Amino acid sequence: RAGISYMLSYNSRKFRLSNSMTVGYARGNNSSWGSYGQYASLFPFFSPYDSLGNIVKVFEPANEALGIAVGAPGGVITNPMYNATLATKDYNYYYSFTNNTQADWTISKSLRMRGAISYSTNLPGAEQFFPPDHTVFVNAQLAGLMDLGSYSQTRGRNNVIDARIGFDYTKRLGRHTIMASVG
Repeated sequence: RAGISYMLSYNSRKFRLSNSMTVGYARGNNSSWGSYGQYASLFPFFSPYDSLGNIVKVFEPANEALGIAVGAPGGVITNPMYNATLATKDYNYYYSFTNNTQADWTISKSLRMRGAISYSTNLPGAEQFFPPDHTVFVNAQLAGLMDLGSYSQTRGRNNVIDARIGFDYTKRLGRHTIMASVG
């Protein structure tokens, strides 16, 4: 996360002007190790490594490999650690820019003008790549579909412009005061 901002202000007896600007960037990488929930739902007796010390992709062999016609209840159980050995991309990012300008002008003792304009934009995005060997494709590979992979990229743009202007009128007449505002 990074950002920079500034504020500039000018004041005189009858006029006040201020401007502020903010620019920001943030990026978050999602873990290739999977979520805590994936590990918590595994059976504790599964070893994440084979006899040679390599990380296992599937904990139990598929029913076809065992020659059994019916699959295990719950489906194929994969090792979330395996995905950390692959070249994946999974991140989100966000650029933002905001500029605010405000003016206050005392026209006379009774009349004052206020105005403001604001411009804001943000550019959110995400990128996700899973290679064909990722565990999300295990069921498709067992069904005979090979060389699957996925890539997705999302980009957005949001712009907002907000402006307002208003006049305030105040007049004292003895013990009474008349006030009016228009905006």
